[in-house]
Amino acid sequence: TIIITNLTNQPNEGLVTVVDNLGMWSERSIQLETGDRLELRTDQLVAEAQYAGITIEAPHGGLLVEQQIAASNTAGQDRQLCTTATVPTGQIPWGTTERPGTRQVILFHNPFQAVAVVDLTLLGDLDTRQTLDAQGLVIPGRSVVAYELTEKLPDSLIVSASATVRTGQLVMTGLQIADGTTPSGLQGLALAASSLTLSGDLFLPGAAEGQNHPTVVVQNPGDTTVELEIVIRTNDQENTVEPFGVMLRPGQRQDVDLHADGRLAEIGAYSIYVRSLDAPTLAAVAVNRQRGAVDEGEPFGPGLTGLPAINYGATQWWVDVIGSTVTPATVVIFNPGLDSIATVTLTTAADYLLPEAFELDPGDQVELTVDADVIIGIGSTAPIIVTRQQHSPLGWTTSYATTLENTTTAITR
Repeated sequence: TIIITNLTNQPNEGLVTVVDNLGMWSERSIQLETGDRLELRTDQLVAEAQYAGITIEAPHGGLLVEQQIAASNTAGQDRQLCTTATVPTGQIPWGTTERPGTRQVILFHNPFQAVAVVDLTLLGDLDTRQTLDAQGLVIPGRSVVAYELTEKLPDSLIVSASATVRTGQLVMTGLQIADGTTPSGLQGLALAASSLTLSGDLFLPGAAEGQNHPTVVVQNPGDTTVELEIVIRTNDQENTVEPFGVMLRPGQRQDVDLHADGRLAEIGAYSIYVRSLDAPTLAAVAVNRQRGAVDEGEPFGPGLTGLPAINYGATQWWVDVIGSTVTPATVVIFNPGLDSIATVTLTTAADYLLPEAFELDPGDQVELTVDADVIIGIGSTAPIIVTRQQHSPLGWTTSYATTLENTTTAITR
């Protein structure tokens, strides 16, 4: 399902183009009044195809576009912001092909008429593979191509992918499904866009209150060895945590389970800073999963998210929070800056009470529980990062809010 919201104070319009993995495509116009939300079900737009790609062109801007996907066998759901850019390279640091019951797919969406060609490098538990069918992979114009990793790298606890586009322009997304029958009990669905930028300074939210600590997967697709640190930045400046040190050779990746290490016990709110001590060639993702059952002997239930790290903050954000009293959402706001205090202001056109302005020291993270269907504007005097998290019996979702144009700034030392 594609969810389109008009954030402007006037009627808005756009053109929706739908393409699928069978080579079919169609177009339709949309019109939305101020504050309207439109939901388009892709299974009704491309009834016979397994995968679809959507492009939305809005001449006047002001549309917030998200995608929501659910597994038909109740294995989970996810809701993510749609990407707004194509890139010459892309990284998917984490997936799994653990047997039985998992499926990992790399989806390439070519929204343009020209053919695109891409090279894939795959990394499983044992080695790096550059299979012949992953080199010079042709993505026809106006199409979606699904590249299945389940048989390419079978029974790998972690699989990673790096893509280099030879010609054309592409959007790259990883789709992970696990039905709960694996030895690890993993169950859920995660839809993660590829990391758009390699950097030596990457930022992620920490665990929200009452949630498990994530596993941070770091990947080095560069040509030189990189030493790095995963720095835990607590709200209590006196409560310091020893960084997690990692050394990555070219093409390597490493997973660091923050949940398994006792150094994070009872530290309170925190954010995560992945810092290279060498070349700025890192990608990273925070993976969070259901780790225990409510009742002993019961299945864990669907719970899986993967959030790529980013190297920027912004001073203006919008977040569409579809919360309720039964399944409230959590808006996570943190200051990735290394030396700037951020004064944060929350606004909404809805009749919903929000906290007054507050300050965030460098590295500080706060969480706002929202039990209503509301759009919130978040402004700041310094670049911040905003995510939305929601846990429900149907699955978990974690995604970034959307930034306003010309308000983003790279965070560097």
